[in-house]
Amino acid sequence: RLVESRYEISNNKGSLGAGVVTALLNSVLVMKGVNFDNNSGLNGGCILLNEASLDITLSLMRNNRAENTGGTIYASGSDMRIDTSFFDRNVAYKASFLYMVGYNGITSFIGDAYISANEATFNTLNIVDSQLDLDLTYFSDNISTGGSNGINAVGSIITATHIQAIQTFVMDSEDVSVDSGFIMLSYTSTLELTQSRIA
Repeated sequence: RLVESRYEISNNKGSLGAGVVTALLNSVLVMKGVNFDNNSGLNGGCILLNEASLDITLSLMRNNRAENTGGTIYASGSDMRIDTSFFDRNVAYKASFLYMVGYNGITSFIGDAYISANEATFNTLNIVDSQLDLDLTYFSDNISTGGSNGINAVGSIITATHIQAIQTFVMDSEDVSVDSGFIMLSYTSTLELTQSRIA
């Protein structure tokens, strides 16, 4: 069990996993008031989870990079709770904010999160075979050159309430085809969207 509170973690690099923390096999990671800046990894610019648990509150992830997936977080088969946190100017090939793949009916939660100015070739938030509850989450100025700019769900269930998506961009390029705007659902994914604004 690792607990961090009121720290700044910056300029770290992971060549095989995450830029800062890799949590595996029933590990528990709790972070409150932590600023992650300018970290980089292969999968997960800051955090990589594999069958672990994450609780992050009142934190900031800015200017982080994943060479492959998950500009800030890469999660596989993991339980996550992200609350009252900011994710800004992170970069990845796929999923500039969060990449999650799950199983066994795990439901993760993201609430009161501000996700802005992140950039990827494919998607800001990528969800595969997972369940996610989103509440009071604000997407702004995120950029993708293909896929969906905001949420891409594959075989997943998403419940979203009080979501705002403003000035999100999917940009055409010569090598990447643009598939959708803010949301793309495939392979029996379901989305329940209420009291939200996408402009």
